[in-house]
Amino acid sequence: MRALILHIGMNKTGSTAVQAALARARAGPDWAFVAPVIPNASNVVRLAFHPNAPSEAWRMHPGARSPEQAVAAIDRALAACDAPRGVMSGERLFRLGKPSIRALVDLARSHADHVQAVAYVRPPASFMVSSFQQRMKTRHIPLDDLHRAPMLTFDRAAAGWEDILGKENVAFRPYDRRHLPGGSVVADLAGLCGLGSLPSARDNNPGLAGEAMRLLVQYRRRVPAWQATDAPILTALSDLPGPRFAVAPPLLAPARAAADRMRDWALDRMGWDMAEPPDDPAARPVAREGDFDDILPETVEWLAARTGRAVSGLRDDMDAIAGAVASLGQVRLPVAARAMPRVVLRFRWAFRRPRPA
Repeated sequence: MRALILHIGMNKTGSTAVQAALARARAGPDWAFVAPVIPNASNVVRLAFHPNAPSEAWRMHPGARSPEQAVAAIDRALAACDAPRGVMSGERLFRLGKPSIRALVDLARSHADHVQAVAYVRPPASFMVSSFQQRMKTRHIPLDDLHRAPMLTFDRAAAGWEDILGKENVAFRPYDRRHLPGGSVVADLAGLCGLGSLPSARDNNPGLAGEAMRLLVQYRRRVPAWQATDAPILTALSDLPGPRFAVAPPLLAPARAAADRMRDWALDRMGWDMAEPPDDPAARPVAREGDFDDILPETVEWLAARTGRAVSGLRDDMDAIAGAVASLGQVRLPVAARAMPRVVLRFRWAFRRPRPA
């Protein structure tokens, strides 16, 4: 290859849509999608180069049972690219750390004359809220765990890539729909990298409205870990309309402070002040765990209509609501979970499968 383009995320910046579009197109006039694992390289790169890859990640990639096998999978994918340019995508690449970045870049340079990277950066507060929602989809997350300081150091993660590739070979773009053509990160990446027209892709990881999050939390308090039946539940909840999920301003103070600290970097690298998207005046921000129990009557009616339950049996009964949400996946809550509404129970169903990344 003359060049390899690494789309390195960050997460919660439309990476799923980018990967779906690249996987669907597979190639253009002078480029090809390099995918050691379809649709993205996140986990296999992490297994190959990250010193602290979680043990469950190995179970998700039966073809990569060791770091050496993961490296070999990446090497084969790079070697198989017969186009002048290759494109590889993985949102977790953004935070690899310098030793892992160097190892990946060294491998890439054995197949490409030139390596460059592209990353999208999201404003810290909206990133924190979106990340909390994503984590809640796969396991129970207390509201107190909304803030994770290491995740709000975008400039430090970026510096690792700049040190290895050189600033001139790393492009950072604001994940701000006011800065994206047509509000599309896919179109922006295609234009920036000269990939031509990429097919639009359905959002496979849609955000949930605030009321849908309230329903999900009732279920997740009783079923704390990912189950195979969660996918249809999330699909159903994504159909519930309404204002987006929001968090009360005091809980976002650490993110605001991070934005203040990184603003000069963002202005220098992107000409962007990290402005947050405007607040939705119709949103009902949560400030404490109890706020998740404040469910609107029309939401209860929606859930009753979707599940065939009686509205009177759901109203103000969080156990019944959790059971109705569970039935969206055509399952019943375990008896113990229904009997103890405020206790997070640690149990395993016999058919449990590894949760997705």
